Amino acid sequence: MKADHFTDERIDDIRSGRSPLTAEERAFLLEDTPSFEECSYTKAELAAMPDADLMSAAYGVWADYVRCMY
Repeated sequence: MKADHFTDERIDDIRSGRSPLTAEERAFLLEDTPSFEECSYTKAELAAMPDADLMSAAYGVWADYVRCMY
């Protein structure tokens, strides 16, 4: 799976609760979400989150990560 799997529509479906994460999507987010000292979530905290919260957290962490790069 690649990050581009998560289209705006797919993200909206997950965040709204219309469609849960698949096991593969959840595993991808848990493995692919960057962890760096500025990240406010541990891997255990991410793993314990419901689907909508995990999607939002992963999206936010990636946005922060990219912002730090520039």
